[in-house]
Amino acid sequence: MNEKRSYRDFKIAAKFALRGRLTKIMVVYMFIVMLTVAANLFSMKFTTENYYINILIQGLIILLVLEPFSMGAVTFNMAFLKGNNYNVGMIFDGYKYFFKILPYSVISILVSVAYNFIFNRYADTIFTSLLSQIIVFAALLIMTVIKLCMSFTYYYVYDNPEISGFGAVIKSFKILRKNIMYYIGLNLSFVWWVFGITFTYGALMLYVYPYMEITKIIYYKYLMEQQINNSAVQDEEVKENE
Repeated sequence: MNEKRSYRDFKIAAKFALRGRLTKIMVVYMFIVMLTVAANLFSMKFTTENYYINILIQGLIILLVLEPFSMGAVTFNMAFLKGNNYNVGMIFDGYKYFFKILPYSVISILVSVAYNFIFNRYADTIFTSLLSQIIVFAALLIMTVIKLCMSFTYYYVYDNPEISGFGAVIKSFKILRKNIMYYIGLNLSFVWWVFGITFTYGALMLYVYPYMEITKIIYYKYLMEQQINNSAVQDEEVKENE
């Protein structure tokens, strides 16, 4: 990759994109937040003493509701950035991509289930055993890195109609594994905003969530441009060598 830009560059670009157009995107994220809360309350209502049934219920809610609407938010954000016609109803467009985002959803759920299994296995000794702490921390770290490396999956699905669900996951892994530390830093650069959400009892999330998501999409677009530029340079070098 070429020389990287600062986190601030991407965040300024996101603020510029949001300027004067906040209302619709805030409505989208208000709906997403309300939907997530409702899904969690629904899941809690049907909580049983059977761990596996609880996991099944939560998994179905994620597969059938939360992930499709997350993809819908991505379609809205992409159209928003391009300046195309965009409307709040686009959050339902995620169901058009249901089968393409299914591999991502299943992998994400399996990774979370694996971590929960490990955490529950060592929960009784986590405060008294160093080994338990190391195992749980390592599992959390692995889960976090895997999920972060899949972060661009929905962007690839949106930008490449011909791509398969697994193909989008693989492409996301390939590009983010080379930039994972930078991407982690970009996410962590919003930490003070996250604290602000806590201090405003969640109200600030209606601005912070769109701000974060648009910033990450702009970073994705930047990496795509870098790939194209690098490929062009390599092609020129091949022609010169011939």
